[in-house]
Amino acid sequence: MILRLPELEGQQGKALRVHEVFAADELARMHPQVQSLSPVTMDGEARYEAGEVRVHGTLSGSMVLSCSRCLKAFPFSYSIPVDERFVRASGDEAAAEEDDEENVHVVEGDTVDLKPYLVELIALSVPFAPLCDEACKGLCPLCGIDRNAETCSCRTERIDPRLAVLAELFADQQGQTDKKEPNGK
Repeated sequence: MILRLPELEGQQGKALRVHEVFAADELARMHPQVQSLSPVTMDGEARYEAGEVRVHGTLSGSMVLSCSRCLKAFPFSYSIPVDERFVRASGDEAAAEEDDEENVHVVEGDTVDLKPYLVELIALSVPFAPLCDEACKGLCPLCGIDRNAETCSCRTERIDPRLAVLAELFADQQGQTDKKEPNGK
């Protein structure tokens, strides 16, 4: 997905329609929880104004993610707004630093390849810990059974080893009160 800067500059403010369908398979290799990715659709426009190229639009598609609790695959659809700005590199380093602060991409030459910027936007939209369902119970840490489908009898209660003595004390106290007779003798 290549934008040619001289072509956009020649149109001075007129929008160039951008409609592209592309594969972003590198995302599945980069992100461990992305199992597969459908083709990505970019709909938008590019325009040259005031010395910069501005790209507006929407990225949409779907992917298959692994649930971070139960490891099951589930579909995840996305629609991501795109608002990227590009300026040509100049010899002035101060201007480049200022552009950096404003999230403007400085490019060399007469073309801009949008694909790396769009793949980065998709990567940022992948949830940090994807869940198939908010109520997902996950896998049992002891026996590995899927707690959404079955229940297990594993005891997963863990006591901080620093407080284990205190837990024993409470258990001993509880045992002593159970042994006493109802009238307190």
